Amino acid sequence: MSTKELIYNLDQKWKDATSFLDGPAYSLYNTEYYLLRNLFESMAGEEIKALLPGLRVDGPVYKLASSFLEGKRAPAGVDLTRPLVSTEKRVYSTQQYLKWYADKKSGRVTEARRMLVYSYEFTTNHFRHEIMKAFLRGSATDRKWAYTKLMNTDNWHAMYEPLILENWVVYKELQCSWLLTRYFPEEVLLKYAKGLEINTSYYFLCKRLAGNPAFQVNWQFLKRNTTILRYLEIRMLSGAFCSEDEARELIFQWIAVPLHFRYWVKSGQVDTRNLPDLYYSDFHPLHLEGMDKALFYLCKMGYAGLVQEIYRWADEVLQDVHRMSQAKSQDSDKRKDTLGAVIIMNFPPEYHFMLEFEEWTVFGVVDFKNRPLAEWRSSLDLLLRKEWVMPDEHDDEPLFLDEEEEIRSAEQAASSDALQKMREKNPSLDNFLDKLGY
Repeated sequence: MSTKELIYNLDQKWKDATSFLDGPAYSLYNTEYYLLRNLFESMAGEEIKALLPGLRVDGPVYKLASSFLEGKRAPAGVDLTRPLVSTEKRVYSTQQYLKWYADKKSGRVTEARRMLVYSYEFTTNHFRHEIMKAFLRGSATDRKWAYTKLMNTDNWHAMYEPLILENWVVYKELQCSWLLTRYFPEEVLLKYAKGLEINTSYYFLCKRLAGNPAFQVNWQFLKRNTTILRYLEIRMLSGAFCSEDEARELIFQWIAVPLHFRYWVKSGQVDTRNLPDLYYSDFHPLHLEGMDKALFYLCKMGYAGLVQEIYRWADEVLQDVHRMSQAKSQDSDKRKDTLGAVIIMNFPPEYHFMLEFEEWTVFGVVDFKNRPLAEWRSSLDLLLRKEWVMPDEHDDEPLFLDEEEEIRSAEQAASSDALQKMREKNPSLDNFLDKLGY
């Protein structure tokens, strides 16, 4: 089938002209419309003129072809000073829309922007590149659209590098930094590394340059702006291992986070629908999403002994949970509660400060996807550091605590002169453990 036959077949497909031009013509889902637009755009004026006699004069394809013919060089004998057809919405070529978009005095910038965005996925590679370059030179909103598109590697091309670099130097936009970190060579990243210390994106810069001796990681900045898992990953990749004490503290900090979520659920302060489930379905204090990778990183840093120590602690917790669950014939939810309570009672005394259930702490120790952050933040930290924004959404969900009479044995359960002092100092914790029967 020739291109001409294809166009005639498509002309027969539409019975209602208005449904084409007023509705689907401006929809991203109308693939036939964009196919025709690209075909007409690639044809000479004489070719389009030769097609017109075979098209239905009142049909949408005739109107589309006519609009392209009007925008091209006039063939001999054809008067293009007046439209061939009367239509309220005329479709123009991508080239025309690019001209209007670039000319801020054209009065048609908004229309051009809308049509260029719509046609980007369907037009030829040449015009895709032209649209992208135009938007990279455009307003902040248009640049953001371009950056987001270019994060897809199918849309990336090295020709955009000068514009991206120019935008970074001038605007320092977060989305622009993503492109630098993902696509640019290491020598460029090293040159702009200081300026690329931007919140969560710093992790990706560190990951790209971790093996480069010329790059110095800002550990304090990284720890404050990334998760425990990612922090340990960069420590391992860079060869600048953290101390064993820091590694131990980070693991127990991770274990403490779900207890905070559970406390605020039990006390009725948090809507359970907005909480993440940080635990897998089975009941184990170390079965947290990503914990297996974190322990692997510790082994690669030479802390296999620490990993073994943590597993021994988890086994003791599980033995107590199993014994208590059997004694009380607990269902699944009660077993989760019991696990949380036993974790609290066995929590290392030096890390008890992580169990102070203050209302805002839970939001300060996780990122926007509720993954535990590497730097612990107390309620006071959150009040003093105004740049920290409490997350709006929680896409995952976590775990928790309950009762028992004999939870460990008298000495262990209250191993806890320290725990008792915590209860005296923190009425919220004391209240909570009372409700659970401790």
